[in-house]
Amino acid sequence: MNYEILKNELTRNLIKNVYLLYGDEPYLIDAVVKKLESVVLNDNINAFTKNTFSDDVDLYDMINAVNTVPMIGNSKVVVCRNSSFFTGSKSKEELLDLFDSISQNTCLIFIEEKVDKKNMAYKKLDLMKCTYDITSRSDHELTDFIRNRFAKAGKKISSNQLLTFLDYSGTQLLDIEKDIEKILLYMDEKLDVKKEYIVNLCQGSQEAKLYELVNGTFEKNIDKAMGTLKELMADKTPVMLIIATLNSNYMELYEVKLAIENNEKPEIFRFKRPINDYALKKLTEYAKKISLMQLKEYIKEISDTDVAIKYGNISDTTAVELLVFSLARAEGRN
Repeated sequence: MNYEILKNELTRNLIKNVYLLYGDEPYLIDAVVKKLESVVLNDNINAFTKNTFSDDVDLYDMINAVNTVPMIGNSKVVVCRNSSFFTGSKSKEELLDLFDSISQNTCLIFIEEKVDKKNMAYKKLDLMKCTYDITSRSDHELTDFIRNRFAKAGKKISSNQLLTFLDYSGTQLLDIEKDIEKILLYMDEKLDVKKEYIVNLCQGSQEAKLYELVNGTFEKNIDKAMGTLKELMADKTPVMLIIATLNSNYMELYEVKLAIENNEKPEIFRFKRPINDYALKKLTEYAKKISLMQLKEYIKEISDTDVAIKYGNISDTTAVELLVFSLARAEGRN
C-alpha cells in the first residue's frame, strides 16, 4: 500500500499493531513514525514506553522488547530501523509467529531501506495489509506541499517561484523542509516569496546541486553550470561522481529523445522507479531542442573525459572544468 492509504488511516486513527515502512522518502517516514508514537503513547514518549533498535537488530532482543509489559502506562512502541529481516527469501519462524502474537497495547514499526517482496516476513505482513511503500511525491504533490507550507506561515509563493524552488531545493521533502525554514526566517514580516530568496537560501542537497549543474549544461547556461561546478568542488564533491552524474543524465536525455523520435511516450526509471513528472517534463523540453547526433557526441565526450582521467592523461579538476564548459557552450542541432 502507499502513503496516501496510510495517511487516510492515520487521519481516522486506525492504528495497527505492526507496520513495515519502506521507500525513498525519509521525511514522510519519520513523520508517520512520530504520528504513530503520539497516538499510541498519547504523547507520553520516554525510555519506558519506547524501544529503538537500529542496524543488525538481534531478533530475540527485539522479540523480548515487544513481549515485555510496559513499565509506565498501558502502551508501548518498538521501532526497528534497517533490521535486514525483510531481505532474502527466508525468515525465521519466531519472527513470523511474533506478528500473530503482538498484544493490543504494543505497536511494532519496521523502517527499512530495502525489502525483498519474495521474503516470507514481507509476504506475511503484506497479507495483513501492514506494508507501506513511501516513495517520492509527484510534482503536483510537491508543489502543493510547498505552497501549503508557506501558506500556513502566512506567506505566498507564485507558480513560477514554485518551479524555481524545485530547481534549487530538489525533490526530497527533507531538503525542501529545511529550505522553507531558512526562507521563512529570512522573510520575517514580508509576505511574498521572491526568486532572490530561493536562489540565495536554497542550497539543497548534493544531489540537488548535481541536478542544477546538469540543467545548466542542458540549458547552455555557462554561468549557471560553471558556478554550480565551483560550489560542488568547494564542497569536495568527488569529480568522478560529477562525471557519472553527467553521463547518466545525458543517457536519460538520449532515451527521451529516442522515444520522441519514435513517437513513443518517454519513460525513465531511476533505482527501478519512474522519475517524477516534473523531472520527466524538463527532460522532454530539453530533448526537443537537440538532435540525437549531438547527444551522441556529448555522451562520447563525457566518456572520453572519464577515460582520460583514469589513465592519468589530465588532472581530474581540469578535465571536469573543460567538460562542463564544453557541454554548456556547445549548440545543439535539431
